[in-house]
Order: sequence, then structure tokens, then C-alpha cells
Amino acid sequence: MQFAAGVREHREAIIAFFVGVFAHFESAGFELVGTNDINANPSDVPGADDIVWRLPPSLATSKKDPELQAELQAIGESDRMTLLFRKAP
Repeated sequence: MQFAAGVREHREAIIAFFVGVFAHFESAGFELVGTNDINANPSDVPGADDIVWRLPPSLATSKKDPELQAELQAIGESDRMTLLFRKAP
């Protein structure tokens, strides 16, 4: 799947954060066994000051701005990853 530069940078930042999370899971005896992009949304390209709750279903930052609300509705829900961990035997 091709991502726009902004989305790629956003996902790279998330992955960099999760490297530390993965280390904690592994130290607790879990192993990452799968990932899936089923919840990916390449239309979600947040800016530095954006929060995840700006998007549906919350629309927290656009309650009083119908035009902005429509724009955020068009983006859809936030870009997410799905991860599967298993307790190592």
C-alpha cells in the first residue's frame, strides 16, 4: 500500500514509539506474532497539535464548527495498527 509522505512519517513515529512498548511486552514474556492494517486510515494525517479525539466518533475539537466537523467526518476514524501478542511458552 502506498502512503503519502505525511502518513508515512506519522506511522514511522508511531512505530518508533511502539519499539519501546514491544520491549516491555517481551520483557514480560510476550512475543509479537502478527500485525494487520485492517484499522489503517491513510486519510488521517494529523498535525503536530492534533489529537486523536478530533476525529469520529468524538469530534471533540469541532463541536461548534459544522464545516470542520464535516471535514473531519470525511477523514473517518484515526489511523491505527492492530497487533497480536502471545505469551511465550
